[in-house]
Amino acid sequence: MTAPSDLHALFCKIRALGKVYEKARSLGAVLGAGNAKTDSPGTYRPVGSTCPASCPYLGAGCYAQQRRTYMAAVRASAAHYPAVVGAVAAVRAGQITGRLARLHVSGDLGATRAEIDAYCSDLIAALTPFGGSVESPIAWTYTHHHPRDVGPWLDRLRAIGVAIRRSDYSGRWGVIVLPSFAPDVVARARREASAPVVKCRAQLPGGATCATCRICWDRPDLVVAFRPDGGTDRRIGAVLT
Repeated sequence: MTAPSDLHALFCKIRALGKVYEKARSLGAVLGAGNAKTDSPGTYRPVGSTCPASCPYLGAGCYAQQRRTYMAAVRASAAHYPAVVGAVAAVRAGQITGRLARLHVSGDLGATRAEIDAYCSDLIAALTPFGGSVESPIAWTYTHHHPRDVGPWLDRLRAIGVAIRRSDYSGRWGVIVLPSFAPDVVARARREASAPVVKCRAQLPGGATCATCRICWDRPDLVVAFRPDGGTDRRIGAVLT
């Protein structure tokens, strides 16, 4: 049975979440409760205006330019501050429900170095009080930016508990997209990678979600491979082959 003191603490958390959630929405932030794959609270940023121009998937199969993700992305403010306040709400919701928050389900850290610096510095200031670390993460996300463009931010974000993986990278903290999970395709990816490659469990039979799998934040030593699904499958082939 839950002690009265624990109930009071939970009530205070929920009340505070309500305030920061309304603040985030009033600023133009868009938050979601996750889908069957992620099962986690998340934030959204506009696609394109917050992404590196070099991303090969923009306009060529990006999942965030389709369906419900796109509908959320186009409603989100392009300014970095609403996304930061939204991140606070998502992390608090994650702590209440026992899940990690997924930051910018759509979009990225910013289109320019100035935007990246503003977003990441404010994100670190806002999320540091949650007490996260590499060993005890509070959120996870991905970026298409090359380390030369994001400088020390990747390590600094990980240090406060934001597990951030580098997209299209076959090494430590990397994720890749494969045309399919066909044995020959996976075998080739494993030969070419500098770290062990594992398939996303949420895309395999068995009912795993991001919340139950945890590899993206618990196993930085692995490369996580995703395959296109939904409408993306029909659009992304030319980019991957």
